[in-house]
Amino acid sequence: MASQAIPVEMPEPRRARWADVLVALGLLLAVSAPPIAVLLGHDSSASAVREFRRPTARPALTLDAGELRAYPRRFEAWYRDAFGFRATLIESYNRALAVGLGQSPSSHFVLGDERWIFHREASALETFRGVLPFEDEDLVLWRRSIEQRTAHVASWGGQFLFVCVPSKLEIYPERVPARFTRLGPSRRDQLLDYMSKSTDLDLLDVKQVLHGAKVRDQPGRHVCFPYGVHWTDRGARVAYAAMLNKIAETVPGVDEPWRLEDFREEEVGGPVDSWAEKLYLEEYFTATESFFIPLRLRQSVRDESFKGSHWEDTLWRNEDTSLPTAVVYHDSNGGWLLPFLAEHFSVMYGVRHVYYDPKLMAEREPDVVLVAQTDRYLVSLLPFLQGAMNDPEFRAAFEASDDVRIGPESLAGLDFRAPFADGTVELVLDEGAARLDVTLRSGANALQLPLFDPDTGPASENRMLVLRLDLTCEKDGYLDVFLRREADAEFDSTRTFPLETRAGRHVEYIPIDRRDMAGELLLRLSHDPGQVSLHGIELRAVRRPPQFD
Repeated sequence: MASQAIPVEMPEPRRARWADVLVALGLLLAVSAPPIAVLLGHDSSASAVREFRRPTARPALTLDAGELRAYPRRFEAWYRDAFGFRATLIESYNRALAVGLGQSPSSHFVLGDERWIFHREASALETFRGVLPFEDEDLVLWRRSIEQRTAHVASWGGQFLFVCVPSKLEIYPERVPARFTRLGPSRRDQLLDYMSKSTDLDLLDVKQVLHGAKVRDQPGRHVCFPYGVHWTDRGARVAYAAMLNKIAETVPGVDEPWRLEDFREEEVGGPVDSWAEKLYLEEYFTATESFFIPLRLRQSVRDESFKGSHWEDTLWRNEDTSLPTAVVYHDSNGGWLLPFLAEHFSVMYGVRHVYYDPKLMAEREPDVVLVAQTDRYLVSLLPFLQGAMNDPEFRAAFEASDDVRIGPESLAGLDFRAPFADGTVELVLDEGAARLDVTLRSGANALQLPLFDPDTGPASENRMLVLRLDLTCEKDGYLDVFLRREADAEFDSTRTFPLETRAGRHVEYIPIDRRDMAGELLLRLSHDPGQVSLHGIELRAVRRPPQFD
């Protein structure tokens, strides 16, 4: 007789309720610890300084109806900076992504080979890959801009040189993650190729000499900072030598560049040019990099008393007054470049932007005008928006124009929007006084302005639209101006004009020359200019100046 299995009911295992309680208490403690720390007076907002921005101020609670409506959003913006243990929590999260998963904890950066950091500023990665090519019209404008500057400097016998500085992406493409394949020529390649075929002007490309220097890379001695965005002293020196040799072909009295043997290399530890602090990963991204100490006696001295239009403008004076004079327009790479160049000019001005100022050049009439522009800015620093802003004739034409498209009396009818305001944009329109009062504060904020109907643009081919902004800035910085084309559903980073702002109240003029602009404009703060107050906006049609022909 076959045996039959008799099912046996097993008792349910006794749940470790004490473990459940501990888990629940741990979660409760983790969630409540940050706000409890704030209540106990622990304010973490100072950690925002590591992110290169000012912490959001705690809003005051008042009985004003408008202030009360805005209070929840302002409080939330402040709390995101002030919650307890903020730096520790961010560091732990970022370390888990960067160290544990090999992923960048920020969408602004890409982690490459051997933890190299590549910044995505100004669509640099997209430009490098060739997915944001120049349009034919843009290339023509670039050529005209360089030709006009060359002719202007030549009018007093000076020499103009445009230097295309490759970004770190171009120098170290093998460090870029393999998933970012190149799909076409970069804007840099397009511009150099077009200029070589369409004009006799000779642009200087220093990519080859930088690649030559990269062959001699070793730990602590690179052409570009592994965790930053700029070139090192090693990179700046070979680029400066190429620039000086080029200048010497047409400018008499220029000495030979200093050789590598004229310097001693010393390694310096710490994040000299590194995004590690912003990512809260200083202990993970550690490196040393060499700096050049001159073995020869320097003859140039920076004039510390000089005050230019930008806080980073510089003036260098040389003991040898027989040397030529120069003006060097540069971006943030200039901090490494200028000390090398200054040894070869009796007086050299370093201008911390690349917008050619014809009035300033005509006043100084330097023997050499050099523009060293990194290729990542070929997306945003467009030539048709350069040069006119500081031209007194251009400004006079605006003031004389009676073709007003948007004026004080029509501001109240505009549909202002703050799509990324996050409670930090305040807009007050006083119709009685026809006064505009907009306050922008550093952070994720912007103000969108529908300025005009594209069908009612410039009246004729010889006219263009000009935007006048009356603003007060807490300190030097940048206000990004986005212009949307009719064909674009959204604002395009390739149509961005970074307006360099100064501390105090001043007026800025922005030419809107494109025929395909849809009539909408977006203002967004960048590079932490602090608080910016916008007092007035006017849009007029003016006669096209010569630089826009």
